Amino acid sequence: MIIVGGVAFIFGFFQAAKRGDKINKENAQKNQTKIIFWHAMGGPLGKVLDEMIDEFNQTHPDIYIVPQSMGNYNALSQKLLASAIAKNQPVLAQAYEAWIAKFVKGDLLLPFNKFITNVEDFKKDFYPVIFEDNVYKGKLYSLPFNKSTPILYYNKELFKKSGLSTSPPQTWDDFLMYSKTINKKNSNKLGYVGAGTVSDFECFLVQNGGKLLSDDGKTILFNSKEGAEALQFLLDMKYLHHVADYYIGAGFQFQTDFITGRASMMIGSSVSRIYIEKNLMFNWGMAPLLRGKNKGVLIYGTNIVLFKNATDKQQRAAWEFVQWFLSPKNQAKWAAQTGYLPARISSLKTKEFQKTIKNYPGLKKIIMGLKDGFVDPRTAVWFIARQNLEQAINNAFLSDKIISAYKNYNSSLASDPKNPKLKKQLNTRVQSIIKEELDKAAKKTQKWLE
Repeated sequence: MIIVGGVAFIFGFFQAAKRGDKINKENAQKNQTKIIFWHAMGGPLGKVLDEMIDEFNQTHPDIYIVPQSMGNYNALSQKLLASAIAKNQPVLAQAYEAWIAKFVKGDLLLPFNKFITNVEDFKKDFYPVIFEDNVYKGKLYSLPFNKSTPILYYNKELFKKSGLSTSPPQTWDDFLMYSKTINKKNSNKLGYVGAGTVSDFECFLVQNGGKLLSDDGKTILFNSKEGAEALQFLLDMKYLHHVADYYIGAGFQFQTDFITGRASMMIGSSVSRIYIEKNLMFNWGMAPLLRGKNKGVLIYGTNIVLFKNATDKQQRAAWEFVQWFLSPKNQAKWAAQTGYLPARISSLKTKEFQKTIKNYPGLKKIIMGLKDGFVDPRTAVWFIARQNLEQAINNAFLSDKIISAYKNYNSSLASDPKNPKLKKQLNTRVQSIIKEELDKAAKKTQKWLE
């Protein structure tokens, strides 16, 4: 979601030229309604999308969807914002909530209400949190496209070898206990490995009873005591208990540690299974995220929007594609082949998705956990806030002050193991440093809310 410099934009543009024309524009006949669709799907996900669009085009001879991949979300965001200024938007596009908020403010989108006779009936087959994520100012300005959640992946064989249940941990305490046991009973093995992302922090924050923003969206709240405690829990895993490791800013390196068996658990997107399962040589499982004071899981991914500068004929053709893609059958297919979650409740009853659930037993609980889901703040400011929060989290994970505090604690504990004040002093020091970093991020963002 983060905008980067011109290099990423240029790279994304040329990626679009390479992949976006896979379905040859010249194949569109004069009597067809051509729909330009900008997206950021690549690799195996892009392949599935292209295949589904191929199927739609073949079964709808009067409509021709032209997918154009920007290569990544950074390039897509820049291209969309540039097109908004130049007033040459595509007909359809993927978009994150913060982008959509900008487009709604600029009166650039056509609400899907135009095509839906009874919105109340229409929404009954969607998971409430996913549907409401698309409502702005009382209108349905977008619809779900590729939605996923972070989930827990775990190594059943390593659990069993360590004398643990092969069922996954469900609480923070269980998570720490499993990690300690695995580390103690297996030389050079870690309980958990992660990337230390904003998304991970958001989940632990909400599980700890915290919030990102106030209900009215005018006050930053992630720099709360609950936020500092949530981040300290993750830091404790590495620097206090020595049972975890993090790859800050290192992409998907943490997945390698899970694949090779160095770590018994990782938190990754539900889509991660598409990329890692072919390399997993052990019995593994996936499960919903942990429970702290509360349950809570971030639902991320984009929605699809329809720009109002399209002609009436294009708008209706675009709606034909959107409702086709969102049909229970196609949502089941999309979810089964990509790891994304089906937006439609009835998709679970289809034969294809029943087969998927059978192959991945933990998937049903993950989907049921959507009732505890939340989404990023649906405000344009979150575009900036997320960047500031990411910097704060990175600073905390890599802080020399924090690392020094843990070293001093371990050293003091070795010489005075029965001193009850040491842990309290450590907590106070670490949370103070974390709070300082979170406060900086909050201050940088708060001025944009006022």
